[in-house]
Amino acid sequence: MFKKESIFRFRAFTAFWLTFSFLLSVLSGLILFLRPEGSLAAWTGWSALGLNKMQWEGVHTVFVFVLLISASIHLLYNWRALTAYCRLKKKQFGMVFKGMAAFREFLAAALLTVLVLIGAIGEWLPCQWIVGWRGAFKSGSAVVTHAPPVADADKLSLAGLCALLGISEQRVLRNAAANGLQLCALSETLSEIAKKNGMSPEKIYGLLFMK
Repeated sequence: MFKKESIFRFRAFTAFWLTFSFLLSVLSGLILFLRPEGSLAAWTGWSALGLNKMQWEGVHTVFVFVLLISASIHLLYNWRALTAYCRLKKKQFGMVFKGMAAFREFLAAALLTVLVLIGAIGEWLPCQWIVGWRGAFKSGSAVVTHAPPVADADKLSLAGLCALLGISEQRVLRNAAANGLQLCALSETLSEIAKKNGMSPEKIYGLLFMK
């Protein structure tokens, strides 16, 4: 009698699920590693592969969580193989650590993990290089034509920006009409107007306030 093969192999599904979750977590993490600083990314309308900063943060958060679930299931399926590395040799049963079947590998992995953790906290080399590269990429990954007047300027209303910069609201309305911008009220924020007109907040700011 032939053993009937299962239609759906959950172990294989878990392995593929873990792989895809890992790849998307790495991709989104790498993109967020290289993106401009948060407020600057919003100001310049930064995007990568068609997604903006908040969308990539959402992708990364969700897939790290999915990775945790799939890795946990994968670990359960392979628990017997993992514990086999930790079983004691019968001749050395009284010696807990030295009796581990893979004591050297366990110790090396634990020490490497602790060293990387301490290096990241203490800003040791080469961990410090990675942080430095991140800062260099972030500062050079966006070209700014008009610097924001204040932090998170894209979240301010036009009326608020007019008061902050001492610019007449009528002048802003004239500039909006001259550039054919869709504008309903001065209570709208730069981000709202930018989204409506398919531009970055920086571009809208330049058209309304720098002319």
